[in-house]
Amino acid sequence: MEENKIACIWAHTFSDPQIWEERNADPAIYIHRIATNPAFRGRNYVSEVVIWVRNFAKQNEKKFIRLDTCGENKKLITHYTNCGFDF
Repeated sequence: MEENKIACIWAHTFSDPQIWEERNADPAIYIHRIATNPAFRGRNYVSEVVIWVRNFAKQNEKKFIRLDTCGENKKLITHYTNCGFDF
């Protein structure tokens, strides 16, 4: 929340077999649908999500944090790698 408005939202799950197939058995948390309110773009909320999810993963004994870019979205892939993810 920023200025009493929703600034950023995301979803997470502990299972995503449709995308990760056999790797779904790994102790992982999966992030989906990160969305930033257009009024708050450019404030680097993905980095804030990463901080939150790292702590949440540790609390839930998960070794991996994964997300999917739905194809070859090079701009999004670059953004996520700049936030610490490996492609």
